[in-house]
Amino acid sequence: MSHEGVYRRDPDSREGLPLAPMIEVLLTYNNRSKRCWALIDTGSPISTITAEMRQQLQPKKKGQDSLSGATDKRSQLYFFYWVDVNFAGTLYSNHPLYDLETSHEAMIIGRDILNNHPTILDGPNREITIY
Repeated sequence: MSHEGVYRRDPDSREGLPLAPMIEVLLTYNNRSKRCWALIDTGSPISTITAEMRQQLQPKKKGQDSLSGATDKRSQLYFFYWVDVNFAGTLYSNHPLYDLETSHEAMIIGRDILNNHPTILDGPNREITIY
């Protein structure tokens, strides 16, 4: 079964940048569920959680890891939370979502989840299909 995403302006980026492929995701923690938009980011090895979703779901911190970004190679410690992620019809139970403090309105779905899904990105037609 395929799941269609949309192209939207990444709400956490500055104006004028190209539209980004996004899909709606269902997050659940302790019987609290919320839908949010997720940016499809093949450059990220991890998936993130937004401050808004942390406030609404109230997951507990499970640990922290040292991570470095693509443009800034210095490592920093970031907290992660275990949350159930329903992405494109697949449930990832107790999946670690990192709080990068830069994802405010859209979470990031990285390769930790994307590598499990055949994905077709049709940039010229602004379509993304995830299987």
